[in-house]
Amino acid sequence: MPGPEPGMELAALVDLYALERLPSSKSLQNKHSIIRIFQRDTGVSHTAGITQSVVFSWRDKVLDRASRTTWNTYLREMRALFNFAVSTGRVTHNPFLEVAPVRTGKKRKKTVDNDLLQRSIALLSRTDEPLKPGWFWITVLRTLYYTGIRRRQLVHLRWSHVDFDKEILHLMAGGSKTRREWDVPIVPELMESLLELRDRTLRKCNARHISGLISGLQVFNASLFNPRYRG
Repeated sequence: MPGPEPGMELAALVDLYALERLPSSKSLQNKHSIIRIFQRDTGVSHTAGITQSVVFSWRDKVLDRASRTTWNTYLREMRALFNFAVSTGRVTHNPFLEVAPVRTGKKRKKTVDNDLLQRSIALLSRTDEPLKPGWFWITVLRTLYYTGIRRRQLVHLRWSHVDFDKEILHLMAGGSKTRREWDVPIVPELMESLLELRDRTLRKCNARHISGLISGLQVFNASLFNPRYRG
């Protein structure tokens, strides 16, 4: 006669996953959040209590209040967590593999045309524009537009990641959603703005060269130029 299904509390499973797999803080936060939602919706807090019917019932509850994309995100995270549980012998099977993702419509990619960029730059250049200093936020816009990097990658940029000689930005794993590193070119339309930002940063820090005091500093630090912002 087979013994009882092995298992553990869901919160403890997430902690074990974090200990062994070392996910990013964002990924770990997502898993904790989804586990709390699952427990609230189903009343199940132990892996042994999760069956295919429980997952189906949870799916229906989620879809009653949220989008299909949200459900697919929940399902993907729970599948990953339970794949880990199976591989480490905490459970014998993954009930979330027994429920398929739901189809979603294909959305158009979000793009910004050059006309909108120029109108935004014109707005930020006005003396009555509340976002100060305007030149700083124009550089932020140009960097996002001409490199296609994410906001998180922009925040993680340090001056040591900017190679003006090779005209390259080094994007580091810490700011990447996929935890990988790669380089993007600094196009001529962006170069002048970055050079101005570098020179203003050097003056603010009383530094003579980027390899000195500012190499480890954040590239886009608004608090350096406007005390209203806090870094």
